[in-house]
Amino acid sequence: MYVLRPVASCSGSLDININKRGWRLSVCCGLAAALCLGWPVPAKMQAQTTASFSGTTTVLGSGFSGPTGVAVDGSGNVFVADTENNAVKEIVAVSGSIPASNPTINVLGSGFNAPAGVAVDGNGNVFVADTGNSLVKEIVAVSGSIPASNPTINVLGGGFDEPIGVAVDGNGNVFVGDSFNGLVKEIVAVNGSIPATPMILTLGNGFNRPEGIAVDGRGNVLVADFGNDMVKEIQTNGGNFGSVAVATSTPTALTLQFTFTAAGMIGTPAVLTQGALNKDFTDAGTGSCTTNGTTHSYAVGDSCTVVVSFTPAHPGSRYGTVQLSSNGVVIATGNVFGTGTGPQITFGPGTLSTLAQTNGNFSEPTGVAVDGSGNIFVADLLNSAVREIVAVGGIVSSSSTVITLGSGFDEPFGVAVDGSGNVFVADTGNNLVKEIVAVNGSIPASNPTINVLGSGFNEPTSVAVDGSGNVFVADLDNSLVKEIVAVNGSIPTSPIKRNVKREIFPIGSIPPILVSAFSPPV
Repeated sequence: MYVLRPVASCSGSLDININKRGWRLSVCCGLAAALCLGWPVPAKMQAQTTASFSGTTTVLGSGFSGPTGVAVDGSGNVFVADTENNAVKEIVAVSGSIPASNPTINVLGSGFNAPAGVAVDGNGNVFVADTGNSLVKEIVAVSGSIPASNPTINVLGGGFDEPIGVAVDGNGNVFVGDSFNGLVKEIVAVNGSIPATPMILTLGNGFNRPEGIAVDGRGNVLVADFGNDMVKEIQTNGGNFGSVAVATSTPTALTLQFTFTAAGMIGTPAVLTQGALNKDFTDAGTGSCTTNGTTHSYAVGDSCTVVVSFTPAHPGSRYGTVQLSSNGVVIATGNVFGTGTGPQITFGPGTLSTLAQTNGNFSEPTGVAVDGSGNIFVADLLNSAVREIVAVGGIVSSSSTVITLGSGFDEPFGVAVDGSGNVFVADTGNNLVKEIVAVNGSIPASNPTINVLGSGFNEPTSVAVDGSGNVFVADLDNSLVKEIVAVNGSIPTSPIKRNVKREIFPIGSIPPILVSAFSPPV
């Protein structure tokens, strides 16, 4: 992974030729960064630009020969792939910064051959693309730091051919640009660490000498596809169908791959549209998870696929999930989403209907959401309740059954439904966000499971769910919009919560979805 660190000031742009491989690196900063990267520069700034400007560039130590990879850990230590010296080195920070003169430089272990890429995880472990040895290695941290002498170095799997780029995500998974195999691979972490015999997955296809690798904050993998002159994104949060015409006669299909980390058998895959079977998203029936049947036994490392078809019934965004189950328990979830498009249509005046009332009527209902079966969920504010108006054949009326879902709410304000039929509630008076858990796509009529998702909210008022299962919250009195991050399509018991700046749904390759546990037979 190549890491660009801002500096206080610098001068112009610097070109470095590495003749051994014919690479060229341009380092840009300040206004020069805008110019050499091709960014637009406002006219006012253009008028002030001169041919050169003064600044300070600090040389960090010495003794390097053709370094090609650099990474920084949380303490400010800098790790360098010193390619032509066949070494990996650490420039040691003091109080979070590299000393301007004579910094300590440690050579980390030995046995490398033209290493090209380095990356650091949250525990301080350093991952190396040991290009000349066609290996990926881990230099193991102890209490967050790499020992200055004789660190433990692990070889992570095999089968690489001159890997160049490495990156690590927030879960400890390592991504590799396996250049001369033309592949991008993932070395799968277990509980945040790479095991002694790791599972290695191939992500996407169509690469030609992929070299640079990075992971964004959403877990999507960015690839510098050197031989194809492209930059590509491998989307890890679900299958994006993009825009598809409403009621198309030729459904669009995507393939989701599930890889097993535990042995066992599965039931028939369930493809849901906001909790409902056989709606916009359906199982095309040609994937091996389906064709293998329910008696096929999967070993650790085996994979199977579900081919999903998308035929939007209406314009707008549609969300769904693919679920694998073992003995009736969901063990893996993959997300799918897309947008229905169609011509603008003008309808005549409709009929206004008052839907079913219950227990003395609703009292200032504020939030409403609909699942894929037509069931309507209501945030019944002054009754401090969440209610479901049950659809029959997709239709609700003034005589429909109304169910109160669980208890313990205090003036709930907003509701939303995800692709699996789970209902998320902005429980405003309790300063909480809650999940009412669906079973097989539906909320149980009595005693449903209700999970509290994180904490730190102050009068949350609105919730929304994206196609990857992430939940977004309007946190009113904190003046923030927050995201509760899904893992493998579901909100974990202790979710990550972060403030939101932007939301992008790109179309890209779909990586394997891990099947991490099987339930015991009943």
